[in-house]
Amino acid sequence: MEADSAVLAFYTLGAFAVRQDIGPKLWRRLRISGVPAIFIRALAVRNDMQGKGYGTALMIDAMKRCLGISEQMGAAAIILDVLEDEAFERRWQFYAELGFRSLNDHENPKRVYIQMADVSSTIG
Repeated sequence: MEADSAVLAFYTLGAFAVRQDIGPKLWRRLRISGVPAIFIRALAVRNDMQGKGYGTALMIDAMKRCLGISEQMGAAAIILDVLEDEAFERRWQFYAELGFRSLNDHENPKRVYIQMADVSSTIG
């Protein structure tokens, strides 16, 4: 039997800065022009592999990787945009269950975050 070489799931990370006027009050008190964060640009699981726990496992791996990166670059949070499509509510719930909250960005209401301290205490 030949192994399937297709990609099952993936994620991508990037550096990001959050305006200090959005997010938690603590960030507003920092008085810096941009709060450093790590942006999850994409997290995807192939359609026929969804519902098998791969998304959760991938997200936990991404969060652990972000913790390591934050130790080197001082990131305060992980940020991501919840994809808006027919599964938006399910996705929003998925991220909420992992501890993500709305960033309260009026320019992008689908943007959520989790502080690194919360990631560290949850999965660190």
